Amino acid sequence: MSLQNLSMLPGGEAVREIDPQAPFYGMLQRSGLPLVENPYIVGGVVSVMWSEIEPANGVFNFEPLDQKILPWARANKRVGIEVLSSSTPDLTIATPSIPGMKDIWGVNEEFNEAIPQWLFGMGMRKVSSHTLGNVEPHEYWSPIYLSAYDRMVTELAKHYDGRDEVLYVNAAVGCDGRTQLEDPPPKQFGHTGPSRGLLWRSIGYSESVWLETICTILSLYRSRFTRTPTVAQIVYPFIRQPEEIPGKGVVYVREDGSHENPISELLSYAIAQGMWVEYDCHSTDIPPKEPEWHNSYLIINPRKSATMQGRPLMADLHRILAMHPTFAIIHGADIQNARNRSALEWAASGGVY
Repeated sequence: MSLQNLSMLPGGEAVREIDPQAPFYGMLQRSGLPLVENPYIVGGVVSVMWSEIEPANGVFNFEPLDQKILPWARANKRVGIEVLSSSTPDLTIATPSIPGMKDIWGVNEEFNEAIPQWLFGMGMRKVSSHTLGNVEPHEYWSPIYLSAYDRMVTELAKHYDGRDEVLYVNAAVGCDGRTQLEDPPPKQFGHTGPSRGLLWRSIGYSESVWLETICTILSLYRSRFTRTPTVAQIVYPFIRQPEEIPGKGVVYVREDGSHENPISELLSYAIAQGMWVEYDCHSTDIPPKEPEWHNSYLIINPRKSATMQGRPLMADLHRILAMHPTFAIIHGADIQNARNRSALEWAASGGVY
């Protein structure tokens, strides 16, 4: 698909009227050196750290992001962009098949230094977390943080809103840009998790505070980007695991006593804002459950490379396309793997070219 054809995709208010069975527009590369000449990839997803583009308070430098966009723009392909404020060290792993790459997301080995350190000198709090190694969780709901973040997103929009080479911007909320505070093992989720219970609450966390913070950041992006679509990256579970309740089945039991599904709640909020949505799946065997996912343009992001896990990409792609996405994100290692050529060709044939 050409840069011009992709520009016909509507954003903003138009996203609310999308056909749930919208066509598959193609695959975007995330991670690895940009394989812009690959005929089966329509664009890429590029990330930078907040600390890279605002190294000092109020001093902005978008050159690192511009440089990552440039190869795609030269190839007449478009990109999704995101600015990360927090990440986990387990993502900074080697990608042996791609020389020179240190991690699977396409940013450098200091990925977990995403938060600008000057924020802490202004009084924003942080805590040390044994579940995150050397990463120190910070106070997303602090007025200090939100004010600085608003300024950063405002400058980001001044630089990129409406630019032809930008397909969308991820509304990067929490850890790794998703609607999560951190990325601990599954056993850490829930109301008794040590990190959630002892550390986050010590700096003001509660479920209602976190949900309000997520909505604040989503609406911030949506209000600043008036021409370029914005994407909400909503993950399972970002508050707690669902529980089996006799007579009610599997439900979420919230701190306020309600049984509302926070995934459905945030999906509805983001879509009402006119946003696209991204389903980050730990496994392509698990499709999104809530019907709201298909009320907007849907991006499917398998968080792990099939090649690096020893799985055939074709099986992953069959499961991904069965979820009826608008775009699928594919890892560089999978694109570079010669054995996956037929799988990529098959998936690309379902796009609008």
